[in-house]
Amino acid sequence: MALPSQGGTKSIVMVGETKVTRSRVLVFTGVLVATLVAGLLTGIVGGVPEALAACGAPNPCPGGDLSRTSVLSVYHVYDPEYTNVAVEPNTTDYWDITPVWATAYDDPSPCDCVETTFPVSVAVSWSDANHAWSVSCTGCNALYGPVYSVGVCLEGSYCGSPTVDNSTGYKLYADVEETYLYYCAGYGYVPAYLVRVEYDSTAVDDGNLVNLQACTEGSSVSPISQSWSQTDYGPLECTYDCSQSGPSVTIEYE
Repeated sequence: MALPSQGGTKSIVMVGETKVTRSRVLVFTGVLVATLVAGLLTGIVGGVPEALAACGAPNPCPGGDLSRTSVLSVYHVYDPEYTNVAVEPNTTDYWDITPVWATAYDDPSPCDCVETTFPVSVAVSWSDANHAWSVSCTGCNALYGPVYSVGVCLEGSYCGSPTVDNSTGYKLYADVEETYLYYCAGYGYVPAYLVRVEYDSTAVDDGNLVNLQACTEGSSVSPISQSWSQTDYGPLECTYDCSQSGPSVTIEYE
């Protein structure tokens, strides 16, 4: 409780059994505020606090291209810590691909720095008969987007000549709209800009060990998990083809 001031000097606050003078409280408060301000100032990124650095900003491609390319490389490996033996999946990997757009920092509140998404699903399969990977996309729209298409190509270890007989990895590349309209109640539609693309597997098939030197398949193995995730934070490229690079994920088998 607060005690009456003595001699017109300063009052005292009792906190448990500890006496704290108001002058000390003021000093402590000043130090706390200064610490918080300093923390914010050290987190400034391009004039925006670090906590808001994920806000969207226009980043168009030259020549009027309105989309960006996101890439994920996927590898299948048995016991990578010790033997690093390549694995060829029997049939299909399934992925959810989720582009994330964010509104700009200077949009009217509450519309600023708001994220919006548009997930699509893909199935990626290896065909021994066709000697190639194939991909199908549910939710892609070649005319209207915002995910126009998803392609796939060889990546990582493979063997065979003149055709590829066994492949243990692939690269996904998604053509995603750079600007997406977000509806903000009371303000209408405001532009949101692509900031990242998230990849999450929903099912991974069993596979077989691959002897890359002999180009033969061996024992059957199973993935240690059905859930694998990775995020492409960019730079998201302008050219839509398999030559682009991005993050990777290694699916482990046992």
